Amino acid sequence: MERGPDRDSPLGRPDRRERDLARIRRILSGDQCFVVVSDGYRTETTELADVVLPAALWAEKTGTYTNVDRTVHLQEQAVEPPGRARGDQAIFTEYARRPGLSDEDGRPLPPWDTPEEAFEAWKAASPGRPCDYSGLSYQKVHEAGGIQWPWTGAAPQGTERIYADGVFHTDADTCESFGHDLATGAPASPVAYRARHIEGRATLKAPKDSPRPEPARPVCCATCWTSTSSATSSTSPGHWSLRPPAPPATGSCSTSSTTARHGRRHNSTGCASA
Repeated sequence: MERGPDRDSPLGRPDRRERDLARIRRILSGDQCFVVVSDGYRTETTELADVVLPAALWAEKTGTYTNVDRTVHLQEQAVEPPGRARGDQAIFTEYARRPGLSDEDGRPLPPWDTPEEAFEAWKAASPGRPCDYSGLSYQKVHEAGGIQWPWTGAAPQGTERIYADGVFHTDADTCESFGHDLATGAPASPVAYRARHIEGRATLKAPKDSPRPEPARPVCCATCWTSTSSATSSTSPGHWSLRPPAPPATGSCSTSSTTARHGRRHNSTGCASA
């Protein structure tokens, strides 16, 4: 199965990555939605969830993931996940089968049981699409160490560069969605999209600058800085940069709640090594 943002990174946590955090937390903690979180760690988002499904992490499961340059990689399980944690595919398949749906031959839906079978099902749905996987297989990706889609009969070694002819999949009759407002998330209508006459051209969009809805939250101690600074770090929730801030003076602070896998305790005032 394909993976989303790494669960170890706050980029994969909606209560931390969204710009208006107060609004997101209000929505997730309200009665208007039933929140299910699949995660390998206890996070601020799991604290708002109605159900938490323990998930296997990268070395504990098999599956594929695709880089932003379209390179498909095969991730192969190295160790068993702890406790009742399960891989993404196992979780999704179990969830989908709980209603007891079946095809016309009585076979359960979805019909696949392993990550490779799920990959083959996706591959069968991809021919002729921009992300054509029809020539890929677990074995080929394993041997190559990574292959860029589309991989077809016309591109038997994968495709290093797409859109080399300058034509993009932006024609209104080709698009399956028409974009959205970057500040509010409101979808663009087909009529408004057609009025722009994009027709195969690429476009860039940028939201208007606006003040932060929340003030910056200071890092309380060197331990907190060490545990949160990485390639995507921040001094305030939801605002990430490539360069972490300088660590504060050595010190520590007490706390009450525990993040089991990290071996550190955290609350709103600080942290201390467990």
